[in-house]
Amino acid sequence: MIRPAIKISGLSKCFSGKTVLTNIDFTVKTGSVMGILGRNGSGKTTLIKIIMGLLEKDCGEVTVLGLTPVQDHVELMNRIGYVSESRDLYDWMTVGEIVSFCGNIYRCWDNTLAEEQRKRFGLPERTLVSELSFGQRTMLCLLLAVCHMPEVLILDDPSAGLDIPSRSEILSSIIRQAAETGTTVLFSSHIIGEVERVCDHVAILTDCTFSESDSLENLLEKFITMRIGHVEGLLPQELHLIGNCGSDKLCVVAKDQENQIEIRGRIIERRSSSLEEIYLARLG
Repeated sequence: MIRPAIKISGLSKCFSGKTVLTNIDFTVKTGSVMGILGRNGSGKTTLIKIIMGLLEKDCGEVTVLGLTPVQDHVELMNRIGYVSESRDLYDWMTVGEIVSFCGNIYRCWDNTLAEEQRKRFGLPERTLVSELSFGQRTMLCLLLAVCHMPEVLILDDPSAGLDIPSRSEILSSIIRQAAETGTTVLFSSHIIGEVERVCDHVAILTDCTFSESDSLENLLEKFITMRIGHVEGLLPQELHLIGNCGSDKLCVVAKDQENQIEIRGRIIERRSSSLEEIYLARLG
């Protein structure tokens, strides 16, 4: 049996008495692309930092490639590619210097790939990191994350601050290319479209825990969207109102609950739910 790339059970984290994550359970299969959806401030970055060993969990178990992130941090850093939310880099170095520096500290480094990516992303070799735009810093962080041939690639909101063409570049050439070579990819986002385009598994983080975590295929099969007219009184609890179509109500419901619901109104339309509709339903 193939060991999962990331496995988390019973994870919780609080800051100053405020719960940020509670009872998190999920597994990222080796070679898969997992997208974590959630609002800004929902705990995505905290979860990623715990997986990276940059924050201590309060309780629960976390393993990455069979290792413990805090205790085995040095070993894991050679096997994980990471882009942080803040795009942390040595500002006093030039692009060429920081690429050379990273090439010397990682056990595996592909100089040819690094140079190809630098040119592809239009990163001037002699420009100081401090003079790069946020989008250029993101591209540089991605270069540094992939060129040591990681087994796991972890990206915290990788498209933040990028224009649409650059987002497409990341999604098509970085995430999918990594997955096609067997690298496991975990990335967070609040942009539903980019998750739907590249992920085979999706987790939705709401109210400090995962309200859904499944393959994208299973998740889309699980729900239906209904348009209901002339609703009298309150909607049944199983229906999640996600919008209005004039006087009609647009709702999402799990397929296995469809026949149990007595709708106080007329069902005008039934259809498969989109990921965006499922996400809106889970946000409440």
